[in-house]
Amino acid sequence: IDRLVVWHNPMNRISLQIPDEHKYKFENLPKSLRCHWRDYILTSWNISAKLAVQLVARFPQAKAGKSLQDLVMAEPARALEIPSALSLLASEDCVRGNFPELKMVLYWTEVDPPKALSLLGKTYLAHPLATQYALRVLRSCPPETNIFYLPQLVQTLRYDRSGLVENFLVEAALDHELLCHQLIWNLQTYTETDPLQPLAPPP
Repeated sequence: IDRLVVWHNPMNRISLQIPDEHKYKFENLPKSLRCHWRDYILTSWNISAKLAVQLVARFPQAKAGKSLQDLVMAEPARALEIPSALSLLASEDCVRGNFPELKMVLYWTEVDPPKALSLLGKTYLAHPLATQYALRVLRSCPPETNIFYLPQLVQTLRYDRSGLVENFLVEAALDHELLCHQLIWNLQTYTETDPLQPLAPPP
């Protein structure tokens, strides 16, 4: 209500004041009427999962984020069509713990390529479900888009224990000549020894 009052009367003019508006400020409410972030998140989640996600995005409070993550983990199917909610399910802690709810990642709506690339990084331990989802997103992008992310993709090969990223790059290179040339150049760049760096002594 405080925020609505500010929108209604941003200059705090007496002529626009609402009668007894001070009674509805949070600090003036009786304890029985005070709501906490968990209550707000739970109420918005019961109305719409999108509403709850946007509420946390608008008010990034730690307690609100934790409450929403608990709800997403309990009912991931309700958030499948919300790209920004993926980070609540496929978080680093969930991946490290290999939570069974992670299988829902395979059915998640597609995020943008940078977010998908982040799932291939070191922090996600090359988790097979996260890797499969990320590559599904990249396969849906045209080759002209993936070319811009080749340096990052080549870097992820060092964590690619399953070989899925390698297979994706080979398939993409076979279908697009320019991407193939760019891939070769990137591989050479990251595998050749820097002439300015001294060679390590032999063991």
